[in-house]
Amino acid sequence: MFLSIALSSLNQNIEVFQGVMMTERRAIPMKDPGDYIEPDEAERILSIIADPQDKLIIGLLWRCGLRAFEVGKIKKKHLSLSDGALIIEGKGNTILRIPVEPELLEWLRVQSQDLNPDDYIISLQNNKGISRVSVWRRVEKYSKEAGVLVTKANKPMHPHAFRHSIAIFLVRQGVPIPKIQQLLRHSSLEATTYYLQFSAKELAEDYLLAW
Repeated sequence: MFLSIALSSLNQNIEVFQGVMMTERRAIPMKDPGDYIEPDEAERILSIIADPQDKLIIGLLWRCGLRAFEVGKIKKKHLSLSDGALIIEGKGNTILRIPVEPELLEWLRVQSQDLNPDDYIISLQNNKGISRVSVWRRVEKYSKEAGVLVTKANKPMHPHAFRHSIAIFLVRQGVPIPKIQQLLRHSSLEATTYYLQFSAKELAEDYLLAW
């Protein structure tokens, strides 16, 4: 059953890959971004954070794939506890709804419970949303304390590395590329298809295990 589900998802991904990457009858070179970490490393960073707000920041970057500037724009009114979703104001003034996993949703609920609808969930002073620079500093601080460096690049973590990491994790889990595109709010499917390269090794391993 598991194998049939995995193969079905793989076929969907291959169809997308062929449709997007081969439109001009030539392969588009795909490069390993290097700027990503493994799920256990991301969770290790989360595990050492005591401050609830800082934990929420890292959780949003890793588990929802938010951009650093998007974290600082979330208001209480953007949170829908009833259906477990966030409304995100992204690039180009786009407004999209994304799902939030249960533990992270509970962190958001606790953080926002005493706020007014127009209050920022993550703020520093004067009810202003946290800045991109402040998010960046927290990522560097906690990843260093956790002893986590960006895979291959061997350099300090940065916010966007979490975005690469969740995309790679979801591809490896067999989530269809169009759904990952929706979560990450990529304007083009080609940007998301880029991450298909990370399923090749797992495909070979799963194939051999199937025998």
